[in-house]
Amino acid sequence: MSLSAAAVFDEVVGPALAREGFHRLARGRRWRKDSLEIRVVQDGKAQNPYRGAAFTLEFEVSPSGRFEVKLAGRARIGQLLDSAQAGQFLGLRNRIARRSPRPPTAHLMAIPESLHQTYLAPLEQAQALDSDLWLRYATRADLEEWCGLIAAGIADLTDRALTLSPQQLYFGRALDWG
Repeated sequence: MSLSAAAVFDEVVGPALAREGFHRLARGRRWRKDSLEIRVVQDGKAQNPYRGAAFTLEFEVSPSGRFEVKLAGRARIGQLLDSAQAGQFLGLRNRIARRSPRPPTAHLMAIPESLHQTYLAPLEQAQALDSDLWLRYATRADLEEWCGLIAAGIADLTDRALTLSPQQLYFGRALDWG
């Protein structure tokens, strides 16, 4: 899929980040302000005509300015959402799932039956967000909606990320922001 999450992120979320004092780095899909870096991570394996593509955001605190050297001090966007934001993200996730096309039977038959439930999960309504929170999209409109939601909450997300300890591992842990 040629649609770049990073490009739409820069267009939609970039101005909100700039207002918060972040600058886009020349190399890659990164934004930085002092000791905090935000990265757009595209799921290279999630490119499918029915399930779409996916991206997530990683926030990393590093007072030394050395990023991606270790896993400590990093969290994904889903770990930084408060309960109201999580509800908004879940609502958008479900709206995107509802409007996504269903794979035809011939397509499903090419997938082992034991994997059908896993394969179809992103197209079904969810009661809660997945712990790793990959933001799925099939169209530019989907991406713009995700990025609009991120932009609306970027100040809170970056404030929470700045409270992370650069000596602690956070991946895979639920963090409670209320």
